[in-house]
Amino acid sequence: MRVTALCLVFFLPLAAADQGFQVSGTVVDHLTNQPLNHVLVNLLRSSKEGGSVSVLTESDGHFLFTAVPAGRYRLTAQRRGETPQGFHSDSNGYATALIVGPGLPTENLMFPLKANASINGLVVDDQGEPVSGAQVQLFMQSVINGELQTIQSRGMNTNAAGEFHIGRLRPATYFLSAYGRPWYANFVARQPGVTNKEIDVVYPVTWYGNTTNGESASPIVLTEGSSLNIQIALHAVPGIHVEIPTTHSNPQLSVAGINLSVRGPGGVRVPIFGMFSFLNDAKVQVLSGIAAGRYEISIPPDGADRMNTSKSETLDLVDGMTVPAPAPSHLSVSGQITFAGGSRPEEDLEVFLQHTRNTAMAEVSEDGTFSFPADQLTAGSYEVRLNTRDLIIESMTVKGGKRLGEKIELPGSGSVTLSLVVATADHLSELKGYAIRNDSAFPGATLLLLPQDAGESRLIRRDQSDSDGSFTIRGVLPGKYTLVAIEDGSNLLYKTPGVMKPYLAGGVAITVPLATADPLKVPVQALLPN
Repeated sequence: MRVTALCLVFFLPLAAADQGFQVSGTVVDHLTNQPLNHVLVNLLRSSKEGGSVSVLTESDGHFLFTAVPAGRYRLTAQRRGETPQGFHSDSNGYATALIVGPGLPTENLMFPLKANASINGLVVDDQGEPVSGAQVQLFMQSVINGELQTIQSRGMNTNAAGEFHIGRLRPATYFLSAYGRPWYANFVARQPGVTNKEIDVVYPVTWYGNTTNGESASPIVLTEGSSLNIQIALHAVPGIHVEIPTTHSNPQLSVAGINLSVRGPGGVRVPIFGMFSFLNDAKVQVLSGIAAGRYEISIPPDGADRMNTSKSETLDLVDGMTVPAPAPSHLSVSGQITFAGGSRPEEDLEVFLQHTRNTAMAEVSEDGTFSFPADQLTAGSYEVRLNTRDLIIESMTVKGGKRLGEKIELPGSGSVTLSLVVATADHLSELKGYAIRNDSAFPGATLLLLPQDAGESRLIRRDQSDSDGSFTIRGVLPGKYTLVAIEDGSNLLYKTPGVMKPYLAGGVAITVPLATADPLKVPVQALLPN
């Protein structure tokens, strides 16, 4: 007997059994190819009509949708207690859309479902006793948008038994840290005058692999469906007390603007939470509950009201030292936007300078000029962004600073001027076509549009071919490109110089705007070994 639909919140034609098409298939385990029972399968229409319908798979993994109107759909499957996965999805959010219509393959689909992984952990102290309330943080290393990146994944505290569980993890490489304070030291951390060094102790940030050096952390490699049991031992060290002059008329706001972190694998920032108390009628704040070591500390400048105006520097903190208040900023950044291919859009426009620690924002005036408040920026590397995806930065020049690929490098002081040429929608192109292998449409291929200048990685565009082999690449600036299709390029480091060179000969060279409206046909190449 077929399982009936759980949810019939769909468009009206679905109710008529003699209309539309069938969508059917089998959900199988990605590794074993065994059918999966009781999996929730959802079909969502990708258009303004909207609507979705869901069914549960049978014991043989089969699912069936009837009376489905022609259109483009998102097909997902979900085990109980796990996150939904798109049809042939990857870690960057791309999936193969299902195109329903006459003569299109929408029946007897094979939906391989990947199993999530998990970590079960125990944090213990010097005596092997469990540490309750330890701060555990998990970081994932993966290929994200063509680059190898390490990002924060989860954070939690251990329970009374020193245990923690992290589930719903996709296969990848992870790093894990833990830190905290012994239970008896929590009171001491709040008392700046306490001198009992025997109990004024803390647990420094410790990485899996029993190291306090983030660059020496042991990787945790999780495969599909794996469940790993790990243990981290924390060793108590003397706590320190560091004085920081208050920089705000309201001391609580001064504390709220202070951020403390250490560096981990791949340069990832690990936020640390210390304890604050006040001395001398709230003119001096004392940071405690942390170990001596190298930290990146952000302190808001004197009188600053915004949290994102903190000035950051790297310091070696030791007991009894006083952290100097940040000096006023002597850096000014302003600029001009020129619109290519059209006039300025009516919507409000803002320019963002995004740093790993903070984001500064400037409103764009009617004449295209903008200026960042003087207290928002410090020296460092920033990515330039706009507040809308409908506009794309076509070119950028920097005076008083340096341009480093997609980013700009700001000095510690002086005047910096940005000149941005921004392409409006009528200056951008949309590319449509099909991924082809052996004269047949190829679903699930990775499409990469590569600019002739390999150094302009910001111009790279990406898509994944749908069930009929079709693809659409939007927001393409005028210029010369090579369009390549790769069988499974989801984890390809395509922004790394030289990686895409072997694929160029098998791609299609194009000049945008295209001279014809005919759909492009791109041959699908096999993924080359590393």
